[in-house]
Parts: sequence; structure tokens; C-alpha cells
Amino acid sequence: MVKSFGSVFDCLVVGAGIAGLAASRRLVDAGLSVLVCEKSRGVGGRVASRRIEGAPFDHGAQFVTNRGAEFSKIVENLLIAKVVFPWFGEAGKERYVGLPSMNQIAKILAEGLDVKQGMRIESVRFCSDYWEVSSEAELIRSRSLLMTCPAPQALDLLKCEANENSSYILNTLSKIKYDKCVALMALLEEPFPVSDSGFLQYDYPEPIATVADTLKKRGPESPGIIIQSGPEFAERHFDSDPVKISEGLLNAYPRSKELRIVSTSLQKWRFAKRREHCISDSYISDPSAMLWHAGDGYMTPKIEGAYLSGLRAAESVAAELEFKLR
Repeated sequence: MVKSFGSVFDCLVVGAGIAGLAASRRLVDAGLSVLVCEKSRGVGGRVASRRIEGAPFDHGAQFVTNRGAEFSKIVENLLIAKVVFPWFGEAGKERYVGLPSMNQIAKILAEGLDVKQGMRIESVRFCSDYWEVSSEAELIRSRSLLMTCPAPQALDLLKCEANENSSYILNTLSKIKYDKCVALMALLEEPFPVSDSGFLQYDYPEPIATVADTLKKRGPESPGIIIQSGPEFAERHFDSDPVKISEGLLNAYPRSKELRIVSTSLQKWRFAKRREHCISDSYISDPSAMLWHAGDGYMTPKIEGAYLSGLRAAESVAAELEFKLR
């Protein structure tokens, strides 16, 4: 298939997770042309949901928190729009859950954006004043490149572009590591109370890190639980047979014999939670090459951190483009 150039965008954003969507929204609001490229069929990254026989399950992030004034305004707007509602937690430390699922938060952020889903990027290349981003089917040109995919994926794409100016970006990306996680979703015949709040977090997260009760999140029409593994279990069993992984998690749950399971589904997350590091930046950039990377690899490894990292990076991109396009 012959690849061809279409329009030249002001910014191409790699990844339609929360950071990528937040950044794209800010750039579009600044009057810039933006294309978001996402390899999966949906938006949101780990703010993800799946339906089992019609019942929604959040198999990635279970809730969203707001610890800073800026993001609190975002959550307040989502509350007003009835996109989220308080799940549990004392005043000032509430956990909010999306309606009808966590993925609705991402869908709201993506409204009106130009998102190309199912686009697996094969290479990126900086040519003079433009970035050329190539997939199997097409080649896209952009004046700037903002990567919001997990740092290991960004590092793989950028290695071939290594030069003296980009060494800082490559070195920083190499320091951002993630733990794996496996999530087991089980649709039940009848409600099953996990805890008073509907959420159980283990002090020692092995082999199970958390258990969530969908009854508390969604109502009695879709009873179920989500068991998320700890990083050690996920690392050992990530490539194992899905049936054996499911059995391992169920056997590790002390109350598994009380469950009346109708159906199950398994989700593997290769880049589930960013490990602690000493990076203090909100994002990293090489303005000389019009290159940025943002996401939950910076600030805090939560939805709030990803969102704010995307915003800060977008503000930097917009400022550089404004200067360059004068």
C-alpha cells in the first residue's frame, strides 16, 4: 500500500489516554489543529470498562480522586454533568466513579476531538521542520509531536531518532518503569458484599491488591466483583494460560466459595502502575525538535496526575507553536 501525506497538523498526539485527551482538548481550545492517534479501538487508556452480558465492569482504574484545586474544578464539572458520583471516602478524600462506567470520563474528554483509533504507529521521524509519523497504512506530518503513551513505548519509538539534543528525553524515559497487573471480572448471580464501602485494598498486595464490588458502583442490576492482582503475581503469571490465572486469583480470595459466578473475563495490563522515581518534572520536552512526552509517568501515577501532566505539556506546545508560527 502506498503511503501518502494528508494535512499537516499543528500537533500530533500519540495516545488517547487521559493525558493525551486533556492535552488535545487544551490545544484545540487554543485554535490549533490536532490529531490524536490511538492503537486500541477505544479511548481512555487504563480508564477502561468492559461489558459482560450487558453489565459494565471497570477493569482498569477503579475510581478518580481530586487532591489539588485545579483538578477539583474538573471533577466538580463532571459531577454537575453527572458523569461521576461520589463512591466512598471521607470529606476531602472522596473516591469518584464514572457513570455508567469509568470510561465515560474519557469519552466526555474525547468529544469533538479528531481521534484516529486502531492506528498502530510503526515509526516516528523528525525531518527538518516536521515530524513524520508512520503506521502500516499511512504517513502523517505534524509541526510538533506530543507522546502520551507509556514511557517504554515512547522510548522504543524514539530510539532511532536519538541525537545529542534528545539524549535527555531518552535518559528520562528509561527511568520510568511500570508494574504489571491482571484484572479478573466476575459477573454474579446475586449481589456479593465485598465490604461496607464496596472496595477492599490489601496492605500486602500479593497475590491480590484490590477487590471491588460493582453492586456499590452500579446498582443491583449488575452484581459482580473485580479482583486486581499485585505486581508480583502479574509478573509471574502474565504469559500464563488465562484459565490458570483466573483460578489463581479466585483461589487466593478467601471468600471465593461464596461467589455464584455466571461469567468471567480477564484483562492484562502491561503498564499498570508507574513505579516511584526521582523525576520532578510535569513532562519532558525538546523544543528544538518540537517533541514532548507527558502522562502518568510524571507528577502522581493517578488520573489526576496524568490529566495535569497533559495540560502542562499542551501549554508548552502551544507556546512554542505560537512563537514558531509568528
